[in-house]
Amino acid sequence: LNLYNTIKSRKFVESLKNNSCLQYLKISCYNNYFDVDDIVETLKYGTGLQQIDIYGMKDINEFGINKIINALKINTTLKILDIGSSHINDNNAIEIANMLKINTTLQKLFIYYSDINETKLIEIVNALRINTTLKVLEVRWNKFNSEDVKNEIIDILQYNYTLEELRGVYLGDFLSSENRNMRRRFLTTKCAKKS
Repeated sequence: LNLYNTIKSRKFVESLKNNSCLQYLKISCYNNYFDVDDIVETLKYGTGLQQIDIYGMKDINEFGINKIINALKINTTLKILDIGSSHINDNNAIEIANMLKINTTLQKLFIYYSDINETKLIEIVNALRINTTLKVLEVRWNKFNSEDVKNEIIDILQYNYTLEELRGVYLGDFLSSENRNMRRRFLTTKCAKKS
């Protein structure tokens, strides 16, 4: 369902809460009829939704983004969330990291064109020590370039075997399946030597 121009209707939002068939919902970045609480309600109760695209929602503020992210702490169906170009800031990044530690369903998260700095990106990636479902994380066009950050991310990712793509931070072939197997063998050997 692609909502480009729709009339705001409480009945419509209620219908999404009870719908178990709709899998994909896209809300246009120019659509001001669908507010944050509607999105949160849909995430909390939309039992069939697997993908929501709400990128470019310029009118959603920091608190609205946090509401959406926090709804994913209880959502058990959503696999893909695209919330890029939505002024995600460092405070939102902390909430994203906390959500990733709890959520066991999300597989792809797009937070490109945001205002996240290097230390907050590390917090998000650090949550992947716990998260075992996220396969794609897109952070392109944020504020980080330093080699120190890349090295720290590589160190963190040595403990995660689920992530397949980290878009926006070039780490060579570190995430390839061959290298993931090498990392797994290395860590297994390392743990065996310790014990």
